Amino acid sequence: MNAPRRRLGLAVVLAAMAGLVQPQPEPGGLATAAVADQAPAPARKPVPSAAERSAALGRVMEIFGADIHAAKSPDQKAALAGQLVHYVEEASDSATHYVLLDTARRLGIAACDIDGALETGRRLAEAYAVDRGELEMDALKAMASEAPAAKLGPVIDAVLKAARGSLPQAPATAEELVLAALAASRRAKDRDSGTAAAELLGEVREFRKRDAKTASLLERLGQSPDDQEAALELGRIRCFDEQNWDEGLRFLAAGSDAALASAAREDIDARANPARRLAAAEAWSTYATSHKGVAAEAALQRARFHYAAALETAKALERARIEKQLASLDAVGERKRSSPAWTPRNMAGVAWWLDASDAATVKLVGDRVVQWADKGGGGRSFAQDEPARRPAYQGRINGRRTLAFDGVDDFLRFPSPNEPLCDASGAALFIVFKPDNDPEFSLYGQTNNAGRDRAGDGKTHHGYFRQERMAGTAGILAPTGLTLLTSRTQAVGAQALRINGQVAQTAPTAFATWRAAAGEAPADKNKIHTIGVNPNAADHFRGQIAEVILYGRQLGDQEVAAVERYLKTKWGTP
Repeated sequence: MNAPRRRLGLAVVLAAMAGLVQPQPEPGGLATAAVADQAPAPARKPVPSAAERSAALGRVMEIFGADIHAAKSPDQKAALAGQLVHYVEEASDSATHYVLLDTARRLGIAACDIDGALETGRRLAEAYAVDRGELEMDALKAMASEAPAAKLGPVIDAVLKAARGSLPQAPATAEELVLAALAASRRAKDRDSGTAAAELLGEVREFRKRDAKTASLLERLGQSPDDQEAALELGRIRCFDEQNWDEGLRFLAAGSDAALASAAREDIDARANPARRLAAAEAWSTYATSHKGVAAEAALQRARFHYAAALETAKALERARIEKQLASLDAVGERKRSSPAWTPRNMAGVAWWLDASDAATVKLVGDRVVQWADKGGGGRSFAQDEPARRPAYQGRINGRRTLAFDGVDDFLRFPSPNEPLCDASGAALFIVFKPDNDPEFSLYGQTNNAGRDRAGDGKTHHGYFRQERMAGTAGILAPTGLTLLTSRTQAVGAQALRINGQVAQTAPTAFATWRAAAGEAPADKNKIHTIGVNPNAADHFRGQIAEVILYGRQLGDQEVAAVERYLKTKWGTP
């Protein structure tokens, strides 16, 4: 064997020992559902044959084999992965292009570079007929099992996020990922992440059990369409457990529980005839007051849904009657609740919590809001000294009071005394709002003593957390829950914008400029926070704002889900 071939053979062996050169499965096997949103190119190339990949790998290893063997630290491996990616677009043939990306991906996994490993996997799946979900799951599981304990925190968060994102389409994938996160949390001796993983595992297994039960009930109904017990059971699962009323009502209406069937039929009638909404609300209210448990809680929420919808067009005494019914439902709900209600203060790190439904926190002159008091305990209340710029306290979402902004000059402000509103990890902002027919607006803004601001767009935000700005939303007229998650450094994950619980946009930009702390430039310290406008751009919000919550730290997936569930239940967001 000559010297070059000898060196090449040694490099391949060393790389294989390092776990970097592994055979890529040919496409066509059993594919799991994608862990992340997939949008493959319409014409992807087939994966080069094993012989072509082997030859291309030989060429790559002849040049980079020694570097791969010498790269011991995560930083060295990540840097080498970046070097390989640099040559990808210059590759003269598909096999070399594929091998460069795949080797960079494996180096990223070995370096515990979450973003790098997932990005190279995405590029492979866009160019070749491989399953992106499988690549992402393999990368996350490998990092969860092999990463040093000190680097496991962000990995566990990424694995749990992917697991939750795979529901409900791929519960088996979700369970596999959660088990990997649970094992990693034990290895890291991280009790908090272990608790989050265990809770999610319980949810996933309950989902799988319910999924199997649903399949069995559908099979029973397929064989015996008049099986009232099966219809009742399936209707309860769809409506009460899954909140899928559109599909579940027809099963309840055909079920063996006469009271439920009657309420379901009223509900179906109300969907076709809005004038029947009050009858549906009263039917669900009657059912709720005479029952207990999950069914009663779901019936209360359904009654509130119909009462709130009827309130939109009700006048005078009819409106007053519905308002009293809503207040009565809330009182019934409090009595039936077996444990204290969850609030945002159940979790640590609340920087401010503004809740328009709590009239005691809204200070008025006439019907105009002078101050919106903070319920978070930090005393960070928002106010407006100028009478002409005060929003009105006359909106309603899901039957609860909200602040109404005119889109011309209304807004509230909080002058921060240069205090650190978030810690070194990041922050999370939640807003429930309902816009009028307004094509572009700002919900939240911040300026500092340099007059700086950064825009965040509803589809492509820039990630400085200076403001959250929505564009092109003229068609969005329903109540909407917005979540903006930010990280302090790129190493702990990208920023994410979520709309009604679903990821709408992510950005790799680090959250680098929104915390008053030692060493930061005076111009980048917190000054004025606003709700309803970005004062520099003057794009005022027209519509209703119901609740605004800021956590001054990064939240885990389970925590984000808890806040979003609370807001969805309370305000009826999708």
